[in-house]
Amino acid sequence: MQTKMFFDDSFEVGIIVNYDNSKQMFSVSLSYKNNIPDKIFCSNSVNDIFSKMRTGDGFSIITKENQKINIKYNRSLFCGKWKVNFESVELHQIKF
Repeated sequence: MQTKMFFDDSFEVGIIVNYDNSKQMFSVSLSYKNNIPDKIFCSNSVNDIFSKMRTGDGFSIITKENQKINIKYNRSLFCGKWKVNFESVELHQIKF
């Protein structure tokens, strides 16, 4: 299972992306204003999601509060690059 974490500069907004290497499971959780992360999206058919993430528009999720999360993933020869936006703010990846 792979986990990617993204935060804004003030650490008020956190997006957690979980997926497995076989692309059988994909989930997104949102932590807002230091609350416990809430799973806002989960899917067992991931191929379409990764295809959308590789497009120019990326894969978008609208939360219950009508906040937009956009996830893009660009695969290069040696690694992949993630870009996650919450509303219009680009979040920074925490590497661990």
